[in-house]
This record gives sequence, structure tokens and C-alpha cells, in this order.
Amino acid sequence: MISIDSTTRIGKIAMLLSMSNDEEERYIKEVAAKYGFRVALTYIAGEAQKLNATYSKSVINAAVAGGVIKKMPNQVHSVLHASLEAFQSMMPKTSVSNNILTKVAIVADSHWLAVTTYGDSAFSALTNHERAGMGIMHL
Repeated sequence: MISIDSTTRIGKIAMLLSMSNDEEERYIKEVAAKYGFRVALTYIAGEAQKLNATYSKSVINAAVAGGVIKKMPNQVHSVLHASLEAFQSMMPKTSVSNNILTKVAIVADSHWLAVTTYGDSAFSALTNHERAGMGIMHL
């Protein structure tokens, strides 16, 4: 069973959420909220090269719409940096374009924000495999 309490680090909660199925997601969100964590989720899919331009915007929009952050420059800046770190750590360094389908979790407490991404990456259907990334930034 997944254990979450007031001492659980936000990176762990975010990674668990981005890797969760629907039932696990409901449970993690409920318990995280009980301890004051703010949570938002989104799915992002597309060709990796095109996602470079839209990934962070999508994560920022999900964070604002989900109530994880307010639309204030310092908070948007935190999401921007954490999302870039998560995206870059998930992406392979190659000149071949690949397709991505990923679940993104954004979790914050009063001082820190984590963005995690987990999903599938493929150059072709035969090479499909899991990838994950995490970025953490102070608010």
C-alpha cells in the first residue's frame, strides 16, 4: 500500500501520481490533499520536437487551472523551470524524432513544487518503452 503523510516529499507524491492508474490516482490525490499538498494532472502527447514548444505551456496551464499555483510571475517561473527539467530528463538525446505519450503530475506544498512525467516514448511501434522525468523548484 502507498504511504503518504505530512513528511512525504513532493517528488515522491508527484512521481506516484504520474505513474498511477485511475484508482491509485484518486487515492493519492485524496490523501495528498488531506496533508495540504496541491495537485494537478495532465496528459501530453505528440512528436518530441513539436512538444519542445508546447510542453511547459501545457504544464503551466494545468497548474493554474488545477489550483496548484496562482498566475503570479514567481510561481509560473517555478513551474516553468521544474517542467523543463522533467521534460529534458525524459527525452533521449538523439537526432531521430520520437513520439511521446506522458502523464504529468504537478504537486506543491507551501515552499516547493515538483513536476513529474511518466509515459511511453517510441521511434517506432517496435521500440516503444517507458520513460520518466522529474523537476523540483522552490516556489
